[in-house]
Amino acid sequence: MLKKIIKYENTASGQSWFNNMIVAGGDTVPPPYGDEGVYEGEVENELAASYMEPLGFDVYRLWTSNGNLKDYKDMVSAINNGSGFFFCSGHGTLQCGLLIHQMMRKHGLMVSLEWIWTY
Repeated sequence: MLKKIIKYENTASGQSWFNNMIVAGGDTVPPPYGDEGVYEGEVENELAASYMEPLGFDVYRLWTSNGNLKDYKDMVSAINNGSGFFFCSGHGTLQCGLLIHQMMRKHGLMVSLEWIWTY
């Protein structure tokens, strides 16, 4: 394990994928506990992106609000394309894996509340 870490530290910087950053988030605190229409995870993602973009990082936003984060496969696909940094803002536990709220809307109304998760 130590050899893998040392190899990564010595070879990752400068690779074509290293300046890619993935941020993933959604409505971390949905109603009735949070505010309607406020996607807290995405707000945190945007703050992280605001620090990295001026340093030359290309930020790919996986967000539930723009529809490009529907399930964990979207994250796996983005990571497989290469990324030096990955920042996910959501809920997570060792038992449940990654959890991000996704609000499904139909005609402007919340019709269901689902979890995006993987083990």
